[in-house]
Amino acid sequence: MDLQEWLFKFVEYKNSFLKEKPEVERYDKGVIVKKNSSQVKYEVEEPLATRAVFEKVDVIVCLNNKRNVLFLESNWETFKSLDVSLLFVNPKTQEHWQIKPKFHDLVADRKELKTGLLSLMEGITIYE
Repeated sequence: MDLQEWLFKFVEYKNSFLKEKPEVERYDKGVIVKKNSSQVKYEVEEPLATRAVFEKVDVIVCLNNKRNVLFLESNWETFKSLDVSLLFVNPKTQEHWQIKPKFHDLVADRKELKTGLLSLMEGITIYE
């Protein structure tokens, strides 16, 4: 299963618990979930890059691998300055973890950022 299909199934699953089902709209790089007057834009960005954060994406979806985690760590200042979450996924095992750099930066020790991110990555099966 590719990331785009995994993302659609993930959003469907999350929404299955809601009383009022939001509208889910697929587009070429992701999914937009619309409920009432709000929306959440998920976008697949593989490999991880900073392009998506400048296009008003709420959640960036990428593979759970060392390259993407190290990219996040080396571009931390860019990611933390925006209101974006990152969803690291292994579509083969259906595992994922999520981080919001803006919030994480408030509670984490910057000196331990790389160690902490790699630990989160290793908490699920690494995509190879």
